[in-house]
Amino acid sequence: MSYTIDDFARGHNITAEENAQAVTQLRRDMQLYELREARRENGLTQAQLAERMGVNQKRVSAIENNGGTHAMVETLRKYMEALGGHLDVIGTLPDGRQVKLG
Repeated sequence: MSYTIDDFARGHNITAEENAQAVTQLRRDMQLYELREARRENGLTQAQLAERMGVNQKRVSAIENNGGTHAMVETLRKYMEALGGHLDVIGTLPDGRQVKLG
């Protein structure tokens, strides 16, 4: 018999809600890692990327470290375009349908 994540959670009094929050945070951390790695793979420092975006280095750092939680969509678009990509914004309706915005 193998030891599962559920076994671990029960043994450490971790609720399903706490587990879900941890999974959400882990996914977010992975996304931020991917942003930083994309910049590095393009051989850019935060300062160089900021210059391409027309913002300061602190703004790039904020995006890479907190996901741009308070960033304007336009700033996130500039970040992706400075890397040669593009930003897709997708909203999810209560029935599960997704709508591409912008």
